[in-house]
Amino acid sequence: MRRRYLIIFTVIITAAILAAVWWWRRPERVVTAAVVKLADAKTQRFTADLTIANSGAAQQVLGQPATVVMRLNGAFARRESERDALTADVELVTETEGITLRVEGTTRFIGDKAYVHITTAPATFPLLAQLKDQWIELPRGGQSNDNSAASGDELFSTVDRGSRTKIAGDWVTVYNANATGQAVIRLLDGIADVLGTRLTAEQIDGIRQAVAADAAVPVEVWATPWTHELRRLSASLPVPNQTTISFVLTLAERNQAQDIAVPANAQTLEGIVAGLQSSPSPAP
Repeated sequence: MRRRYLIIFTVIITAAILAAVWWWRRPERVVTAAVVKLADAKTQRFTADLTIANSGAAQQVLGQPATVVMRLNGAFARRESERDALTADVELVTETEGITLRVEGTTRFIGDKAYVHITTAPATFPLLAQLKDQWIELPRGGQSNDNSAASGDELFSTVDRGSRTKIAGDWVTVYNANATGQAVIRLLDGIADVLGTRLTAEQIDGIRQAVAADAAVPVEVWATPWTHELRRLSASLPVPNQTTISFVLTLAERNQAQDIAVPANAQTLEGIVAGLQSSPSPAP
């Protein structure tokens, strides 16, 4: 009898452990917990590859449809006494049918200021070339109040477990998720907030209409199933004006110390331009 009870007890404990493991590792929980960890991170290193197809801003400058490819390698840090800080090395390439423009440099967002250091600029934009190799101080933009990008809605409608692979030597599982329109809005609004602005109600409505055509946005999430660490995120997001943003975001070193400091000898753009205008022209 005692042996029978022992067997039953063992079966119950084993079933409970298996149920707990299933609950802990189920795709919906892993992906949601990993995204929440990212949102709560105090610091985070990242690389990001973004492709903006049919960029309206580039079309206004170049007069024709363009594709903008941007690569960032940097870090993010939350600040208690001021706005969150970010630093990144940036490579920006704008391509049309007959023109390719490349700009490289470093950006920092600290407090209410943005700092830009241009190292490579196209000769077709003489002013950019003149601004090379010096830190430029710019206003970051006003920190607006919360808008209608609510944070309580469901982020993913479905999540499926995919294959396993390695990122920086660590095994991760690839999850195929369908993000809701609200998840897309929160992601873009969070990016805009770091840059010093927020999505307007009109922009949010435009994104909702763009997403509504597909009902959901496919997203690939690379995460560790046991520790719920988000390691990579990729998606193509429809935004207004027939523009698509495709990105791959790779993450590392969550909550490790990051040094993001105000650059020495930074000057305002107005001061630099005034100095250029007052400089004597080179002799013919």
